[in-house]
Amino acid sequence: MNTNNRTILKWLGGWLLFVCLYLSASAQDESPTNAVSVTVTQSTRRALEVTVEVLGDLESLAQPTIAAEISGQVVALNADEGNSVQQGQTLAEIDAKPYQLALAREQAEQQRLQALIKNQQLTLDRYQNLVQKNASARSELDKVETDSAVLQAELAGVQVRLEEAQYNLSKTVITSPVTGTIQRRPVSVGDYLQPGTPLFQIVTITPLRARLYFPETLAAQIHPGLPINLTIPGQAKQSVKAVITALRPMLDTRNRALEALAEFDNPGNWKPGYSIKAVVILERRPRAVMVPAGALVRRPAGTVVYRIVNNRAEPRVVQTGRRDGEWIEILSGIGVGETIALDGAGFLTEGVPVSVREKNP
Repeated sequence: MNTNNRTILKWLGGWLLFVCLYLSASAQDESPTNAVSVTVTQSTRRALEVTVEVLGDLESLAQPTIAAEISGQVVALNADEGNSVQQGQTLAEIDAKPYQLALAREQAEQQRLQALIKNQQLTLDRYQNLVQKNASARSELDKVETDSAVLQAELAGVQVRLEEAQYNLSKTVITSPVTGTIQRRPVSVGDYLQPGTPLFQIVTITPLRARLYFPETLAAQIHPGLPINLTIPGQAKQSVKAVITALRPMLDTRNRALEALAEFDNPGNWKPGYSIKAVVILERRPRAVMVPAGALVRRPAGTVVYRIVNNRAEPRVVQTGRRDGEWIEILSGIGVGETIALDGAGFLTEGVPVSVREKNP
C-alpha cells in the first residue's frame, strides 16, 4: 500500500471517530429535549357510590272521583277546576227540599207511633190487671199484647226510614274527602244528577309517588330501602332525597321492566304526571382505588396508565370499574399512591423519557 492510500485511510478513520464522538455528545445533549413533557398525579383511595340512572313518572297517591250519592238538581257549585280544596270543604250542593220533606214525614210518623204505643201501653196495663182479677178473658190480653208488638215493629221500621232520610239529606252537601286540587268538574248548576253521576275529580299533590322503571338485568340489586335522588328534567337545581318503598312483584311483560315505587313529600311545585329522573345508589365503596379519567389511555393491549419510574414511562394494563365524575375506579393493575402520568399520557410509550411539569392552575 502506497503512502497516499495510508494517508487517506488515516484521514477517514479520524473523521469517522470525530463523527461518532459528535453524535454521542449530541445525543447526550439532546436527551432532555426529546423527553415527553407530562404532569403527574397519584392513584388514591376515594369513597365511591355505585349508582344507576333511570327514568320514571310522578303519580298522585289519591285521585278520587266524587260522585252523587242521591238524585237531585245541582243548586250550587263552590269549587272549580284548578282550585285547591281542603278535606271536608263544601264543593257543591244538591236541592235539599225533597229530602227535608221526606225527613219531616218520617219524624211525624215516628211521633204518631210513639203516641199510639204510649196509649197501647196503658191499655195493656189495664188488661193485665183485669186478667189477674179474673175480670177479663186471657184472649183479650193476648190481642192487646199483639197490637203492642205490631206498633213497636212499625216504630222500628220508621226509625230505620228516619235514619235513611237523615243520611240522604246529609248527602245534598258534597264535601271533599281529601286535601288536593280539582282536576275535573264535569257538571254545572242546574244539572239533574242520578246516583253515581261524577261531579269532581280531585288529585292530591303531596305526598307524591315516583314510579321508576329498572331493566330486568338490575332486578336482583333493587330492593326497598335503597336511597335515591330525584330530579325533574329541566329542573335539575331542585332535587329530593328519598328511598324505594316498594316493588311491584312482576316485571312488565311489554318492556321487561321492574317497577319500583318511592313516596316523598312534594318539594313545592312538582305535579303528578311529570317525568322524573332518579339516581339510585346501589352500593357504597368507601376505599376504592381511583385515578383521574385523563390518566387512562387506550392501547392495543387494553386500557393502560403510565407509571413514572426514574423519569421514564412504564405502562400498566388496568381493569377499570365505576366512574364518579372525573375519577375512574381501578380494580386491578396498580395500587394506591403510585405516581402516574396525567396530561400528556397519550403521547407516551414504554420506556420513553419524561419531564415532569407543573399542572396548569
